[in-house]
Amino acid sequence: MPRFWRKRVLLVKPEATYGTDSAPTGAANAILARDMTFDVDATRLTRQLVKPTYGSMSEAIAKKHVKLDFEIELQGSGAAGTPPAFGPLLRACGFAETITAGTSVAYTPVTDDPESATAYFYADGELIKVLGMRSQVTFAFPPNDVPRMKFSALGLYAPEEAAALPPTDFSAFQQPEAMSNAATPTAQLHGLNAVMRSLDIDMGIDLVHRDYVGAEDVNITGRAVSGKISIEAVASTVKDWHAAVNGQTLAALSLVHGTAAGRIVEVAAPKVQVFHPRNEEEDGIHYHGLDLNFTETSGDDEISIIIR
Repeated sequence: MPRFWRKRVLLVKPEATYGTDSAPTGAANAILARDMTFDVDATRLTRQLVKPTYGSMSEAIAKKHVKLDFEIELQGSGAAGTPPAFGPLLRACGFAETITAGTSVAYTPVTDDPESATAYFYADGELIKVLGMRSQVTFAFPPNDVPRMKFSALGLYAPEEAAALPPTDFSAFQQPEAMSNAATPTAQLHGLNAVMRSLDIDMGIDLVHRDYVGAEDVNITGRAVSGKISIEAVASTVKDWHAAVNGQTLAALSLVHGTAAGRIVEVAAPKVQVFHPRNEEEDGIHYHGLDLNFTETSGDDEISIIIR
């Protein structure tokens, strides 16, 4: 009997100690993901041996690790001040989670001591436990579509085990809202209340898998947040983007998606630099595309993702 690709389950739970199994469960830690792929990767080492005949030789392998890619819909938790179900994933991307009871949960990047997570990946009768997982993430706010996050994670490899799919509870994941005029009340860049077509943000996280004598781990070794935005073109007397580029202007970006408490996602960035204003067209309407550089103020504050 074949094994079925649809029968996949992902569980993720933060680790108290790096690389120590946090034992996620289907009842408390199930992740409602899409476009999920899972691979075991390694470096192949050709041996370059001298032989008097042609033909391939066996290879050695090194740095065996797990690669896990998936997308999550970006939405509120359902209750203001309650962490969203995807919170553990952002924490594994080098975000700190700050809870203001009854009001909001803020995710801000950190440099020191980023958290890690344990992931259990089930695939129709098999389980791979991924310890010490950390991840890169991008955020997409596409036109007339659901905002989402794309995670590209690395973790430590462990051999597959036979295991049945666990019972899962996805109820912490809320029904998403598509981007629209009604559902997305704020899109502001450099003081301009923009008609925004799309926004993409790349956290630019450098992930390194290390496997040396005495240590195997996945580390976040750098971060450089960038992005792209497409907004309706306005006259240069209203907003001169070339002047902003030439003046190396740093100013705020703000996006608020959702209107009801518990269903609001806010992106706040205090000092965004714009580059390469370009002309774009859709349905006969003129838009400006801009590249974005998210810069810090005092450190680890170049962007905040606020759920409220």
